[in-house]
Amino acid sequence: AIEYHKKALEIRERLAGKSSTYNYQPLMRLTHTYNNLGFVYKKKGEYEKAEKYYKKAIDIRSRNAKRNPAAFRPALALVYSNYATVLNLWGDNEKAQEVCEKAYAIRSELVKEKPSYKVEFAYTLHGYGIILTDAGEHMYAQAKEFFEEAIAIRESLADKDVMAYGVNLAETCSHYGKLLALMGDSRFEEKYYKKAEQRMQRACDICDTYSAKNKGFDTDKTAEIYYSFAVLLSGRLHKYSEAEVYYHKAIEGYTYLTKQCPQAFASKLEEAETKLAELRERM
Repeated sequence: AIEYHKKALEIRERLAGKSSTYNYQPLMRLTHTYNNLGFVYKKKGEYEKAEKYYKKAIDIRSRNAKRNPAAFRPALALVYSNYATVLNLWGDNEKAQEVCEKAYAIRSELVKEKPSYKVEFAYTLHGYGIILTDAGEHMYAQAKEFFEEAIAIRESLADKDVMAYGVNLAETCSHYGKLLALMGDSRFEEKYYKKAEQRMQRACDICDTYSAKNKGFDTDKTAEIYYSFAVLLSGRLHKYSEAEVYYHKAIEGYTYLTKQCPQAFASKLEEAETKLAELRERM
């Protein structure tokens, strides 16, 4: 993927010199390639390289958003959302919040102007919810609000086309479930664990339906959802037999992914296999 994106980059950097106020597409396409390279490096866990390309895209899009806001403001919000995710994974939660707030500010305005923009708005709500969850207990309430708003949007979309939007909904349900479990830890209230189980079970059910029809697609997302549910079932709920089922599903996904990209997924496969072995000892 990187090889081909860089081939595209060589061409687009050349063509970008022909951009103008009236013909901005060559410059916009160049920032698409910067964003795509940032995304691939994020997937590989090479966050410093991802940051380099996201910053290039942000620099161009922020400058041009002043001259051509209709074209560049939505594009700027996208790269802000992606960059915030990288910063959070990299361990800079404070800066991730700052950057994600910029994406949220733009997209919350755009969705009012154009309701069809809710797909993109839900993406930022979801990402912001994860970042705020990672910030700690003092931000759980705000994270909960963002997840619930994202779920409401993604449910309405999945009702119309579950194959197109179901995995997005499953992701948010899964992260919402993890947040509820954390809230149960901090408040010692069992109701949070029950709600967490319900949300994460729904996420896994969606993944089962999706994976049956789209084998090999979004496996990184479905494997992570299965794994998260297995951890909840085995750790907090002590439902060991059910947890074993979802560890197996996660391991199947990570095994497939490790064959494609071992540097990104081998450690996740090893972690899931270790957790399953520990579970079997308890059983």
